[in-house]
Amino acid sequence: YHSLQRIGAVPTLLHMPYRKGELVPLMSYGSVKAVVCWAGIESYDAVSLMLELKVDVESLEQVIVAGGTAPEGTISFDQLCDSELADIPKPAPDSPCVIGFTSGTSSAPKAVVHPFYTMSSTHRLLSARCGIEPADRVLSAPPFTHIYGVCISGIALHAGAAVVLMEMYSPPAFAEALAKHKSTVMFCAPAHVLGALHTGTLTPETTGWLKTAVLAGAACPEEVFSQVEEAFTN
Repeated sequence: YHSLQRIGAVPTLLHMPYRKGELVPLMSYGSVKAVVCWAGIESYDAVSLMLELKVDVESLEQVIVAGGTAPEGTISFDQLCDSELADIPKPAPDSPCVIGFTSGTSSAPKAVVHPFYTMSSTHRLLSARCGIEPADRVLSAPPFTHIYGVCISGIALHAGAAVVLMEMYSPPAFAEALAKHKSTVMFCAPAHVLGALHTGTLTPETTGWLKTAVLAGAACPEEVFSQVEEAFTN
């Protein structure tokens, strides 16, 4: 993500649950030239779908496969990492930084183009507001295919903190990431924390390292905050 920005390319966020019907208009609108996809799981052959999209998205030239074997007609992300470094220009502050899409709850998703200065100021202000420090380990329940998740990673990196990654959200995976990595800061939507609270996976053993929990992205009922205060003793 940041490497693309560093060379002046513009990352376009494509949410992980989307399939062909949602992806074609978004990728076509953004004139997407290349797509990076997960090697896939048993229930979702992402690589085959992305290769199919080359027929429907006229601008799409390359399918880059991360985390597994790259079949014929695709490029391995690992190969790109091993390639030689090139001279890289520095983009201007008002250059496009990322294209994010609204969720489409009221109509078709709408594209939002953020320049570098709006994203960097968000990272700077929120990392300070949330008191994030270089020693922190920041867990993001929202995926990095949403602008919320991308902002969380930027906030953490701006502060020099570590970002704790989850392959996919589930209440057990969420609790495991909190405990295993001794996460000190947690960002989530109310639905994420409610799911974890209802499964009983948030215990003093899993939350004992947390100093800050941020609930955002949707309206949060007062009773949810009360449950959070009971579960997160710090």
